[in-house]
Amino acid sequence: MTQSRSILPKWFQFLIIAILVLGIFFRFVNLDHKVYWYDEAYTSIRISGYSLTEIQKQAFNGKEIGVKDLQKYKQPNSEKGLVDTLKGLADDVHTPLYFIMGRFWMQLFGNSVAVIRSLSVFISLLAFPCIYWLCLELFNSSATGWIAIALIAISPFHLIYAQEARPYSLWIVTILFSSASLLKALRGKNKLNWSIYAASVALGIYSHIFFLLVVISHGIYVAVTEGIRESKTFTSYRLASYAGFITFFPWLLVITLNLRRFLGQSAWTSHGKLTSFSLINKWIENFTVVFMNTDINGNIIYFGFSELLTDILKIILIIMLLTLGGYSFYFLYRNTEPKTYLFIFLLIGIPFLILGLPDLLFGGVRSTIGRFVTPSWLGIQLAISYLFADKISSMSVKKRDKLWYIVVISLVLIGVISCGIISQSETWSGKGMNYKDKQLAHTIKQAETPLIISDAVRPNSIGKIISFSYLLDSKVRLQILPVPYIEQINFDNFSKVFLYNKPSRKLREKLNKKYQIKSIFLDKYLELWELERKE
Repeated sequence: MTQSRSILPKWFQFLIIAILVLGIFFRFVNLDHKVYWYDEAYTSIRISGYSLTEIQKQAFNGKEIGVKDLQKYKQPNSEKGLVDTLKGLADDVHTPLYFIMGRFWMQLFGNSVAVIRSLSVFISLLAFPCIYWLCLELFNSSATGWIAIALIAISPFHLIYAQEARPYSLWIVTILFSSASLLKALRGKNKLNWSIYAASVALGIYSHIFFLLVVISHGIYVAVTEGIRESKTFTSYRLASYAGFITFFPWLLVITLNLRRFLGQSAWTSHGKLTSFSLINKWIENFTVVFMNTDINGNIIYFGFSELLTDILKIILIIMLLTLGGYSFYFLYRNTEPKTYLFIFLLIGIPFLILGLPDLLFGGVRSTIGRFVTPSWLGIQLAISYLFADKISSMSVKKRDKLWYIVVISLVLIGVISCGIISQSETWSGKGMNYKDKQLAHTIKQAETPLIISDAVRPNSIGKIISFSYLLDSKVRLQILPVPYIEQINFDNFSKVFLYNKPSRKLREKLNKKYQIKSIFLDKYLELWELERKE
């Protein structure tokens, strides 16, 4: 759509290739190093084909079990087939494509943490050619495409989800592929191009339900640029979109039949009302994390010295990134055709408005979950890529323009440092409820013959316990209660007994009558207690 005036300097092309290689390295290094958190545990459960009800009846029934007894709920097995995986997904809010791919992947390559995460890594590599293609369609600029590749290669946001056994890397690829195929179809206007777009819509919706936000932005874009009159182009778009939606009808029927469960599982996003200041602060934090994230505790940056100085530097860096983002929008608007900037602005704005306005007006945290507004982050990266490409590839003799080299290299350096820290860490702030699991598992494994007891009355209990089991030795035994009741713990068989997760108040009251409960670790997500018999 917009002509590039020149190409990138030769040395900068080599730098981008080096950045790409480094980004690929970061994606593959230490794949099994981080805690396999409870969201990922649900991925394994869905792939196995067992429903949560079956796991409760078979394993979480108050009987003592070993870590190996949970193995069949973490991998494909002969007892459950693909149909069972699909049945299990009917209880989930996620669409099935990633989980079906995961099942075949594990059947081919094994069931280790590194294997299941490697699927997301390989999928994430497809984002590189897809964003390059999208930049060619949007800007007719290979320079913009290469810079966009560099930015996502060393983006902390992209790295985190590339190494996670969840469908977000697949969603990113389908967003980019579908967007590029739409622009190609609008330009080429033949049946093959529209068929490719229809297929991309189907793949996108089956990759993540929030792909519908992208479909809405595409629809508005076509309506504005082509008009809603009965033109050949608009008719072709409408037919392609319908074809993509028709393929989703079987799963839409599943969602409809399980609507109450679906709404119940996603209800947490509408709970709580943040102040406008807190909401905006979270939006800014999520935007910043796309480019910079060096703090394991989720505070964006950490330098290891004075908190005051760290906060000052944090504010300065955030202001610089916000200024860069804002200027890239202005530059895009002033230097590209309406068809170009409108596409990016809609990709950024529609998902953010649909999720953010309800949070502002009625309460909730939908728009504060960074991964939910992934299309917006991709749009921002596209805008910044265009700005950088224009400033560097069209470098004039004016001395002030040379500052853009410093800006680009500084942003890349921040990304490399962030990715380097993330790749070496055993956990990260996004791991939420399993943040301290490795530390707690180490404590438990110090015991000669440990027993872990817990109850499964909380909605996330099964996922948390399955996740925790990845860190435990075979000597560890578990006793998971479906209700807060326990007859007797046989201390004679165990050197130590631990109470894990966040046990219900009723269970703790019951245990307090017979045992002394000593706290080992407590936070808002997780608790670990040690039980001792009262004399």
